[in-house]
Amino acid sequence: MIADQKPIIINGRTVVPLRSIFEALGADIKWDNIKQTVHAVKDKNKVEVKIGDLTAVVNGKKVKLDQKAFMVNNRTMVPVRFVSEALGADVQWDAKNLTIHITMKK
Repeated sequence: MIADQKPIIINGRTVVPLRSIFEALGADIKWDNIKQTVHAVKDKNKVEVKIGDLTAVVNGKKVKLDQKAFMVNNRTMVPVRFVSEALGADVQWDAKNLTIHITMKK
C-alpha cells in the first residue's frame, strides 16, 4: 500500500496517515468534521481519534498516544505504534530502507 501522504518523523516518533492504513487493513472509516474525530471499525475493534488529542479511545478504553493526532494535507496523522495497539497489527520499522511494514496478526 502506498499512501498519498508519506509518514513523518517528529521528535523521533513516526506518524502515519490513519485512513489509508486502516482502510488497507480492512477497517471502515467515518470522519466527523464538526468534532474533528475519526471513527474506525474493524471486526470487534472500535477506534476513535480526535485531532489535537493525546489520547484515543479503543474499544471504550483510553489509549495514550506518543504524539497528538494532527492533520496534514487533510489526512489524520497518528503514531505508527498506535496502529498495532488499535487494530492488533504487527508493525515493523526497516531503518535501512526507511520503510514501515504493517501486517495483521493472525
